[in-house]
Amino acid sequence: MVSYAQNAEDVVLRRVFADVEQGFYVDVGACVPVEDSVTFYFYDRGWSGVSIEPDPHAYTEISKARLRDVNLNAAVGVGDGPVTFYPSAIRGQGTLDPRAGAERTDIPPIQVAQVSLGRVFAEHAPPGGVDFLNVDVEGWEAEVLASTDWKEVRPRIVLVEAVDKQGRATHEAWEATLLAASYRLGLFDGLNRFYCRDEDAERLLPRLSAPANVFDNWRLAREVRVQDALEARAVAAEAEHASARTALEAEQAAHADTRSVLAAEQAAHAHTTATLAAVGASTSWRITAPLRDASRLAKLMRRGSPS
Repeated sequence: MVSYAQNAEDVVLRRVFADVEQGFYVDVGACVPVEDSVTFYFYDRGWSGVSIEPDPHAYTEISKARLRDVNLNAAVGVGDGPVTFYPSAIRGQGTLDPRAGAERTDIPPIQVAQVSLGRVFAEHAPPGGVDFLNVDVEGWEAEVLASTDWKEVRPRIVLVEAVDKQGRATHEAWEATLLAASYRLGLFDGLNRFYCRDEDAERLLPRLSAPANVFDNWRLAREVRVQDALEARAVAAEAEHASARTALEAEQAAHADTRSVLAAEQAAHAHTTATLAAVGASTSWRITAPLRDASRLAKLMRRGSPS
């Protein structure tokens, strides 16, 4: 498979949902539609879901690309009114956390709409439920997870980015909410913590036993793009070399034709020279020499006589 996610989260999720052809996801902090997206691999294979992004520029990209998804330009939290969002020039680092926002950017904050996770589930979750919930909100995890009743709609898998930008663990601030809602930790991949609901633990937890690895048979999308670009360049170079070879061969053929014509001319000249030499050496040429001399003398005398 080709992985588009930042840390191969989609590889693990593919393993978990290997028997699901068209599932449903909710992506909180979806950012952009393809690069570093946890959900694009699934969208590309017919899945659909809800993509939620407070950054208006990223939301515009998602809306254009994710036509099957419900796309919301909003923040997820426990409140009802607008909330302050701190954009960032670095993709995926916008935040609703005032402390993180003050450290990361000088871009002026903006007000964005706020919706609860419970409302998202109630309005958009299909009858079959939510297969996985992805939460990537840069310090706002506790508010997102506290904004729903976990007895109502229960995603089969919940994955939450669980370290800050310095790599320090953040799960102590919000993990208790999931554990209290009867979710079990299945995997920490160095960046995210994957949780499985109790109802599916026997079946799905074994699939969360390891991070993405060689047995998942996967490659990063950015590596595939580089490889494709190198192969395209190699094909173009080979075509250029083939064209140059063809031109060289045509030039060599033209030179060969010129050499053939020159050789023919030289052969004809040699033949003429040989013929003249043979005539000059013949007995008849020597016998008739006085006649030719007399003929030339007569011509000269006619030219010199008065008219």
